[in-house]
Amino acid sequence: MTNVKKQKFKDIFGFDEGCLPTIYLSIPLIQGRVPKESGEPESKKACVVAWDKVCKPYKEGGINLRRLKEINQSLMMKLAWNFLNPKDEWAEFMRAKFITKSGNFSTITKGSLIWAGVRGALEDVSAYSGWVIGDGKCIDLWRDNWCSPLSLKDMINDDAIPWTDLNAKIYETAMLTRGCMNNSLADLSILHKIGVPLHPRKQLKVASYFWELPNHGEIKINTDGAARGNPGKGGIGCIFRDREGKILGSFVQGLGLVSNYTAECKAIIKGVDLVASNGWLIAWVESDSKAEVEAFHSDNIPWILEAEWANAKRSMQQIIISATWREANFSVDALSKRGAYLLDGLCEFSLSRLEFLKKIEIPMQEYFRFC
Repeated sequence: MTNVKKQKFKDIFGFDEGCLPTIYLSIPLIQGRVPKESGEPESKKACVVAWDKVCKPYKEGGINLRRLKEINQSLMMKLAWNFLNPKDEWAEFMRAKFITKSGNFSTITKGSLIWAGVRGALEDVSAYSGWVIGDGKCIDLWRDNWCSPLSLKDMINDDAIPWTDLNAKIYETAMLTRGCMNNSLADLSILHKIGVPLHPRKQLKVASYFWELPNHGEIKINTDGAARGNPGKGGIGCIFRDREGKILGSFVQGLGLVSNYTAECKAIIKGVDLVASNGWLIAWVESDSKAEVEAFHSDNIPWILEAEWANAKRSMQQIIISATWREANFSVDALSKRGAYLLDGLCEFSLSRLEFLKKIEIPMQEYFRFC
């Protein structure tokens, strides 16, 4: 910059002219810019070292820095080891969530941000780990490396075709042992003489049941509960009919996670509650679950439903609860299965038959059971 230009800047901004220090605390400062890298070996240049070499130990010429990737990998491998050898509650929880019924590791994260890293580290930990059987309580005979560098699962061919054929042969043989023979008297005589034990076929019994109407002044409630699993997503269904067999209402409700037993009990309670809220005083409840009927007779229903049951029957004068067959209770069976696909608390109600209900029980119709 020329002196004229420097003077102009000083006049405009009011600056004083100075110079940079060359010494600081009696230490001379390096003057000039950092030299660029040059191809000449004798010229000055900045020393550039690969990051992998920087992260090496001192003995190998590095400065002993650790890469974050290696730190993260070591921490993940430690979590993986604790996952394989659970001693804490969190490890038990993770195993219950991410190990399938067949014993394999889940490939789905299920909302966990850390499972993907742990699952990747499990492969490294398993590959460089061996198992000592000890008392045998924790060993996985099929997947652990307890007898060689490989597990039995990796050593044995997993071709599904031979196993399918083998199972088919066993199944066919088992079917023959349960089959029946249509013999003549001559055949039976020969078998008896050669000492072949004969087992007569169990006689098929046919039992019948009549779907009965309620008495005068009484309303009949057919109930049923279902769960998609035990426990599983549940649903209940109820149908209300009068003395003439006329349908006064059909009710379906979705439940949350319940057992079959709880769903059956909730169906009875809900049916009585709906009858009481509509002013009926006498009710006849029919359910196809004998265990639930006996529980209500002995006042031994699940404690979580006791308050709800007390409120439902409070205004009722008489409640009769009896068991029936599923063959004579098929309409509410269809309702409860539909309820198992509804959201928890969502209801469907009609003052007559619901549209999807194809058929219902006919009063005084005889229904059969083969046993």
